Amino acid sequence: MKNILKLSFVALITLVAVSCKKDYSQVSKVVTPSYPKINFPNGKFFSIKVGDPTPQIVANAYDSLLKQAMGVTYDPSVIDNTKPGLYVVPITSEKNVNGYFSADAAYVAVTNIDTAVNISGNYLRAATGVTAKVTKIKNGLYSTDQLGGAATLPVLAYFCQIDSTTLDIPVQPTSNVGDVYCTGVSLSKTSPLTMIYVVRNPYFATAPRTFVKQ
Repeated sequence: MKNILKLSFVALITLVAVSCKKDYSQVSKVVTPSYPKINFPNGKFFSIKVGDPTPQIVANAYDSLLKQAMGVTYDPSVIDNTKPGLYVVPITSEKNVNGYFSADAAYVAVTNIDTAVNISGNYLRAATGVTAKVTKIKNGLYSTDQLGGAATLPVLAYFCQIDSTTLDIPVQPTSNVGDVYCTGVSLSKTSPLTMIYVVRNPYFATAPRTFVKQ
C-alpha cells in the first residue's frame, strides 16, 4: 500500500512539473506604431451650387513605414445637394497589419453665393486680442485658424457662406479638441465685417465670440 501511495505522489509531482513548465517558444514582438496616411488625389475640398451633382470624393490610404496600401470607407450620402450648407464626410482607413488606422474628412460646400464674394482676411477677437486668419479655399468655403479666438488653444475649422449674412459651421473633427461645431452664427452686412458665434466643445465656454475684420 505504501508503494502505491509513493508511486501516486511521484506521479502527482511529475504532472504538476509538466503543467507548470513555461513555453519559451512564444516570444513577444515589439511593434513600432505607424498610421496609414489618407490621400485625396482630387483634393478634400469641394464647392457646388444647389442642385448640382454631388462631387466624386476619391481617397486611399498608405502606410509608408510598413509599405502597405489599404482602402478607405466613407458615406457620401451625408451630402444633400438640395440644401445649402457645409457637409463633412468622415473617412476612415482600413487597419494596417498591426491594427492601427487613421481618420480624416472631406468637405463639400453647397451654396449659391456669388463667386466674386470673398470674406477672407484677419479677424480680431477684441476680448482676447487674438487674430483669426480666415482663408477662402473654394467658392463659399473657408477655413479659420482660430475658431475659438483663444491664444493657448488654436483650432483649425471650416465653414460655408450661404448668403450675405449666413454662415454654416457644422460638426467637424479637429486635431486637438475632438469634434466641434458652432451655433448662433451670424455675419454682418455692414463694414467692418463681423462674425459672431458660440463654439460648442467641452474646451470652450458658451458665451458668444465676436470677430471683427481688420
